[in-house]
Amino acid sequence: MSKPATTGKLKRKIKYLILLVLVLVIGFVAVIYSPLLNIGYVNVKGNTTISRENVLNIAHLGEPLNVFYVSIPTVKKDLESDLRISKASVTRTGFNRIDIDIEERQPIAILNTNYGYVEVGNQGVVLTAFKNLKKDHKPLISGYVAEDVYVGDKIDNESVLRVLAYLQQLNPAYRKNMVEVNMNNPKDIIVMTNNGAKVILGDIADPHALAAQTNGFFDDLSGSELALDYVNFSYSRPVLKFKQ
Repeated sequence: MSKPATTGKLKRKIKYLILLVLVLVIGFVAVIYSPLLNIGYVNVKGNTTISRENVLNIAHLGEPLNVFYVSIPTVKKDLESDLRISKASVTRTGFNRIDIDIEERQPIAILNTNYGYVEVGNQGVVLTAFKNLKKDHKPLISGYVAEDVYVGDKIDNESVLRVLAYLQQLNPAYRKNMVEVNMNNPKDIIVMTNNGAKVILGDIADPHALAAQTNGFFDDLSGSELALDYVNFSYSRPVLKFKQ
């Protein structure tokens, strides 16, 4: 007769234990998602041209926030859907911080269009469009007109993409000195610089190797007081001439 009583007590203990666990879980979830934990903040890194406030707007985040409410995959997707951002890393740190590290897509050159001009970044992504040419330090790629392209589109011309890949690999100081890349003849591409010197690239078959060669050449030239007239990289070894 004692076994049923013992079994009943055991069942009641199990029920109480399950109920206790359930209450604790519900209490934990309630605390985690309660307004009491709206104490979190966002740590933003990697932004140079995009303000911190804009990064938060793109990510649809406000402060203070409850970090447990934040969907990390959603924030990453929202950030990388913005044309100005090529890559984003989003992590939750502790109970009060979201870390965002972004890699901005930088404009590399300007292209003519049938309605004005566009700034393009790596991989030929159109970042901005405007009617009047800007006075900045991004080279204009002449000899090619991008027809009906708008912000968010990608340039698919192979010669232009090779020019962009070349420019992207250049030392920023050397790229800043370039004002025009003339590709009227894609087999004989010529760069004009601020001081009037020509950089003859010829046919850009390997943009990365040619950029490395160009960087090395200007590195060596940086200590010289001679004024460069032109350098021709279309030969197996660069041919150069200095101004008289």
